[in-house]
Amino acid sequence: MNNTAPLTKTQNIVMLIFGLILIIVSLALIVFWIWMLVDAIRRPIKNKALWLIIIIFLGCLGAILYYFIGRKDLKKSSPDYPYPPSAPATQQPPTIQTPTSTTQSPQSN
Repeated sequence: MNNTAPLTKTQNIVMLIFGLILIIVSLALIVFWIWMLVDAIRRPIKNKALWLIIIIFLGCLGAILYYFIGRKDLKKSSPDYPYPPSAPATQQPPTIQTPTSTTQSPQSN
């Protein structure tokens, strides 16, 4: 015999809101995981293979560890992180030369 009562309208709304929040948080964690995985692949970090294994096998926990530990090591080892060194100031932009006018002035007779 089933003793469960049907859900009320308020309970349905609460469950719907909880489900939407759960979906949004899950999508945010997936995006964060992909972002940290791509960051670990593209950046010149120490122990890159180890960090990739940690991020892949530990999932979001590995991505969080990389964010707080792996990226901190990168900031210490690279003085110009996250920007590459700027171009030297001695370079001059190319100049564009316009052709000179070769028209002759009218002569009087």
